[in-house]
Amino acid sequence: MNAFWASWALWEKMCFILAVAIFFTIVAGGCKLVYNHWRIQKYSNVEELKRTHKRENTRQKQGNDIPFGVRAIESGVEVDGVWISRPPTISSASRSSLMESMVSIA
Repeated sequence: MNAFWASWALWEKMCFILAVAIFFTIVAGGCKLVYNHWRIQKYSNVEELKRTHKRENTRQKQGNDIPFGVRAIESGVEVDGVWISRPPTISSASRSSLMESMVSIA
């Protein structure tokens, strides 16, 4: 091993070490790139499975899901025997009389 380094000048040794360091840096970067690509593929496949499973579950729920409570009232579902009272809309004549009464109070 000594014969390998003995005949080289200092600048040649330093250039050789720099070239080896650059080579290993590029190899390590390539390994990291391949690993990250593999990991992203793995997680994206898992996420795609979750999305398809979620879509299937929502399709099943939409088909036979009857809303309950506030969702039923908001969606306007009317079931036999259950009365949902909706607040009446204010007509334009009653709005103007309401505004007049508010102005007269102030």
